[in-house]
Amino acid sequence: MKTKQIMKRIEEKFRRQEGSFLVNVCVCVCEGRENTGFVASLSTYDLCLYGSYWFEKDLKRAREQSKRLGKEINQVTYIVDMEDFSLTSAARTCVIETAFDLLRLMQDVYPEIGKNMLIVNSAFYFYQAFNVLRPVFRKSFLKDIYVVSKEDTPALLLKYIDEDVLPAFLGGKRVDSNGDPYCREFMKFGGVVPEDYYLSRLPPLLPSDPGADSVYIPARGVYNHSLIVRAPKSRLHIELRAEGGSMPTTLLFREFGPDPNHPDIPPSDAYLDENNEECNVRLISPGVKLQIHMSPADQYCNLPWAGIYIYKFDNSCNWINGRNLIFRFQIIAPNS
Repeated sequence: MKTKQIMKRIEEKFRRQEGSFLVNVCVCVCEGRENTGFVASLSTYDLCLYGSYWFEKDLKRAREQSKRLGKEINQVTYIVDMEDFSLTSAARTCVIETAFDLLRLMQDVYPEIGKNMLIVNSAFYFYQAFNVLRPVFRKSFLKDIYVVSKEDTPALLLKYIDEDVLPAFLGGKRVDSNGDPYCREFMKFGGVVPEDYYLSRLPPLLPSDPGADSVYIPARGVYNHSLIVRAPKSRLHIELRAEGGSMPTTLLFREFGPDPNHPDIPPSDAYLDENNEECNVRLISPGVKLQIHMSPADQYCNLPWAGIYIYKFDNSCNWINGRNLIFRFQIIAPNS
């Protein structure tokens, strides 16, 4: 799959102003018709990785701005324009779950960069949808999120951005050299991701493929897949596909213990909680809902320590439907 081309299309989705006095502001335009295309064209791991890339890039640009201005700027204001948001296209489970994962990534891993998130040009129904988020995220994160209608958008943005800097289409006075209120000379506009980029069009991973296997995870069930890694700094090739819906997945780690030749491998159906000392595991990668029923994962990752790496596939929150998981894991020795 042409991942770089897909990433470029996602980058074009963001209208990002690069002017020197708006370095710490990012403008994102939500087009509901495209959200499903992004989820279908990139694995959840790739989307989270791309989100991390932009958060870190924004933080780096803020630090560069701090040096130029002689004062510390370590936060970023994000403007999310809902003008073209489509409820019909965006109100799909895969899109909502992916949005939750990206917001949790920002909340848990990059809390220092979120100065304000200004969600503007919002339709009335988005207010109701936003209220659903409140029990999911921390109050300290939600207090910096503002949701306003189209009528109230200019007033909110002009509290934070000078009108000569804010593009005209958002209520300011700035236009490009052609007089375009959308400032297309320096702001990027996205397009539709073609369906031939969808990962579901690739040949699917089958249980009969060499090295592949499958397991059925019933409703309210969990499956732990343990990997014994003897050599530090190994690599792991992961291939995952599911049938029946998304799959909440977490990566845990357990040390070998006093006798590495007899590692304490947890039962495949035990519920492992990294916050419970009796489980004797620690969190390596935050849990995300992998949309591998529509965008199968094919990833490489690092295994820095020797020990037991445990992929926890958690279907315990689903009271009705089971999941069929098809997977293939290959441990790659260091320097191979």
